[in-house]
Amino acid sequence: MQGEFRGDFTRDTYDKSKHFLRVLMQQGRVQLDADFNEQTSILLNRLQTLAKDIFGLQGGPEQNCGFEFIATEEQINNINNLNEEEKQKLKQLLQSEKYLIGKGNYYVDGILCENEEIVSYFKQPDFTLEARDTCKVQLNGATYLAYLDVWERQITPIEDRDDFKINIREVALGGADTAIRSKLVWQVKLKQLKDNQDIETVAKQVSKDRDYFQSVLGQELLKPGKGEIIARITKPNSTGINEPCVIPFNSKFRGAENHLYRAEIFRISTAKNNNQLSFVWSRENSSIVFPIVTSTEKNSSVLVFKLEHLGKDKNSSLSAGDWVEIINDDYILGDSDRQLLKVEQVDRIENQVILSGDSKSNTLLPEKHPLLRRWDSKEVEVNLSEGSNKWFPLEDGIEIQFQADTQNNFYQVGDYWLISARTATGNVEWPKQKTKKEN
Repeated sequence: MQGEFRGDFTRDTYDKSKHFLRVLMQQGRVQLDADFNEQTSILLNRLQTLAKDIFGLQGGPEQNCGFEFIATEEQINNINNLNEEEKQKLKQLLQSEKYLIGKGNYYVDGILCENEEIVSYFKQPDFTLEARDTCKVQLNGATYLAYLDVWERQITPIEDRDDFKINIREVALGGADTAIRSKLVWQVKLKQLKDNQDIETVAKQVSKDRDYFQSVLGQELLKPGKGEIIARITKPNSTGINEPCVIPFNSKFRGAENHLYRAEIFRISTAKNNNQLSFVWSRENSSIVFPIVTSTEKNSSVLVFKLEHLGKDKNSSLSAGDWVEIINDDYILGDSDRQLLKVEQVDRIENQVILSGDSKSNTLLPEKHPLLRRWDSKEVEVNLSEGSNKWFPLEDGIEIQFQADTQNNFYQVGDYWLISARTATGNVEWPKQKTKKEN
């Protein structure tokens, strides 16, 4: 699945294959967040499909086509909507920055990307400092393919703190949470081409052939991955009960509350021919987060954090033994390594927690919106070479299984699956596998 979507949702009911046109509210009925979110997804899919049918895989309007990669003064001279003074400023900027990105609109797979002003390639609005430095090192005179990486980022009131703009949190509610937002993130990136690849041939082919473009990028840059999982409720072979009308308790979801479980790929082994990965899971769609106010590093493996709060109740709080991940803007916008830290102590008077683990986090600046995200498990190691018959338990009878066919299916860090568990049925809401009919 693309995007983050870590909100406190009941479930995700949108299914493109059902071809629903709209959601119709009825009087006197219960309304769920899933209904509203599905209507948004239906409308968004229709708009993006329309744009894709018109522009193709990528393209822009003739009068306001943006994201041109500007590397010469001649290109600046050909920009029609700039006066001479503005062109001279851009030429000076080009001399120091080397590469610029043109302003305007562009569509990628039907998704509208907007750039309001000409910016330096190294100073893109959603580029991390680490990514900028890496790009400067990489530009060594070789031949590169410039491409637009586009994805959705979830924005909560924690990330939406800007003194110069109106924020989404309603202060009159006294801190109560409301709806979250989805933000489109675009990043112009470079992929170094092989010596035997002709740039003109590549440019013509990538504009019309998605498979060719993906082959040029390589599997390591394709997100999300193509791997899938299976989810089920444990059904033991032997129950020890002979009465056929009695349903044993351990054949059902045994949780006391409804949950939206999230299983997410946490780490992929970088070793060659090594089908190793790890995953973590959360019973609340990993929506339990704690804004960080200050941090102190006692030593390389012990960190002390003062938090803005410790949750509204015991189910949304932190306790010793819990597992958390440090998140900030640079982490989300880049491809940083992930670290899971263990909660050792919690001071509920001072809103402080002590964490242990191998942390590689940089200075947590307030403008980077740092926070702790709680997971309800430690890392679970998976060896795909063992085959597809191994089940990994989450809790209360829920199990998941990964694919072992890594030749055609692969996983990427951040791939996730949402599993709705309901006490009313004692089961998970998961599509059943279709069986082939025998002649």
